[in-house]
Amino acid sequence: MIAAFRKQPDISLGNLLGSNVFNILGILGVTAVLKPIPVDHVAFRTVTFR
Repeated sequence: MIAAFRKQPDISLGNLLGSNVFNILGILGVTAVLKPIPVDHVAFRTVTFR
């Protein structure tokens, strides 16, 4: 928020995106270590373009 008040939108955007990436990958990773998350094998299929 300080970067936004100082009129530095690029830093504000970087902080916002970095925070979201950390929440998704970091917190989800810790959660998966504590309790494995089941994933369907179909999610790992490769996409083929014809």
